[in-house]
Amino acid sequence: MGFGWFLFILPPEFLFGAARPGEKGGPDMLTKEAEKEVWRIAGELLEDARRIEKATGITAKELMMRVADEIEELGGRESRYVSGIPRNPLPDGRVLVHNHVKPQPELGLNGFRAWTQNLTDDLEACQCDWAGVDLHGLKHYRVKWLARE
Repeated sequence: MGFGWFLFILPPEFLFGAARPGEKGGPDMLTKEAEKEVWRIAGELLEDARRIEKATGITAKELMMRVADEIEELGGRESRYVSGIPRNPLPDGRVLVHNHVKPQPELGLNGFRAWTQNLTDDLEACQCDWAGVDLHGLKHYRVKWLARE
């Protein structure tokens, strides 16, 4: 079996960039050079998947299905890193989230990062004081499985 099958399980924006109406990019905008690069990368992905299969027993097809599921889930989160605390209320359904690193007064310090994303079941409300930073009344969250006890 060839390796082209797995390209069809990946969303177009993963392979081609923007694919939404009104945005530049998408499959119809792919140049010949870009198409060659996509297939080159696809070949490398397949080789990596085969190495993983040998090491773990997870088939290349199952691995690619898991990757596609993760990409789809990430797309649903629509994560956007922030360089500072948002000063205005976030749109309904979006929340402020930080990583597992001990909160710092400045984002980026010692690996402390924050982003906004859609509220999902893998988040929990965080009770930390965010190193005393004024969050402008925003409730914030952390990723459940990354939380330290």
